[in-house]
Amino acid sequence: MLENKQIEEQSQQLALEQLYNNLSKNSDELALPEVEDVLSAAIQQLQLADNVEGALIVL
Repeated sequence: MLENKQIEEQSQQLALEQLYNNLSKNSDELALPEVEDVLSAAIQQLQLADNVEGALIVL
């Protein structure tokens, strides 16, 4: 059970990192600090509250 949760969280972390890379490379409208803030909030939702829905809302 714990192992499955860890795998799921790693997968979510990878997805967020890929999103971060896409946003930081392709978006002229968003400043890097704004992207970092949004991703930080999403990661907090995942890590602290295990709240996938909240993380998606933040994004």
